[in-house]
Amino acid sequence: MADIIPKPKSKIPEWQNILFYCSLVLLLAVISVYFVFGYFQNKSLQSLQGLETELRDMGSQSQKELERDVLLYEKKIQDFGILLAQHRYTANFLKILQNFAYEDTQFTDLFLDVSGYKATLRGQTSSFKNLGEQVNKLEQEEFVKKVELSSMFMNQEGRVDFTFNLEISPKAFQKI
Repeated sequence: MADIIPKPKSKIPEWQNILFYCSLVLLLAVISVYFVFGYFQNKSLQSLQGLETELRDMGSQSQKELERDVLLYEKKIQDFGILLAQHRYTANFLKILQNFAYEDTQFTDLFLDVSGYKATLRGQTSSFKNLGEQVNKLEQEEFVKKVELSSMFMNQEGRVDFTFNLEISPKAFQKI
């Protein structure tokens, strides 16, 4: 049969009510602490970024001067390297000249155009035969491209004065 008389509702114990409301308060506290910590984290990150920027700017004046000096010296070193690579060693040509001088031939003047790879060489020798041998020896030299005898004459002492125009190979001015 159907119950016509309603039964009284069972009452929830007091301790369960207290536990429920304490749990609810604790949940709200955790959620609010989460948002508060998020706020402080963002604030701390912004503060850290500001301090990093300030730190970069604080030391930057002396660092910029130091960096500028270092870059200046680096450029000078690079320029020096380029100059050294393009340097022509004229002493090498003088050593070569010393090796191909024929006997009893003296060179009195040397005009050297390193950029044009040309030289004018004046000297004296005892005879025209020696002069011919000197021309022959110059023509056989690997560092001399072209030999042109521009003048020759017998001086008052009986020696032959001569002038050569030489076209020199660039290899003659490279570092040995």
